[in-house]
Amino acid sequence: MGLYILDTEHNALVAQLDSEPQLIKLDPMDFSTMPSETSQWKPRQLYVEERTLHVPNILPVTPEGINTFALALTVYQSGDNIRADAPGLTREHIRILQDFVVRSW
Repeated sequence: MGLYILDTEHNALVAQLDSEPQLIKLDPMDFSTMPSETSQWKPRQLYVEERTLHVPNILPVTPEGINTFALALTVYQSGDNIRADAPGLTREHIRILQDFVVRSW
């Protein structure tokens, strides 16, 4: 899986983290085993992931000190490491999760 911060104004990658799924359990009393590969995931089952994405100390901003970025996600197929396709993805096979604004002064 890949998590990205994209500079939407300049269409550029700002930060990324690619790794295997980082699944977590919301119920601390659930001691069941988590699937170790996405190929083991079950349809209609909700999986929660927690990741830490480090943002660079210096981000590109506009002359006004404001820029919009996007948090994006992609899922790689486990067999060939190619980005999986699904409805609603960009042509690069990523899903934009949320836009956010960074302001500097």
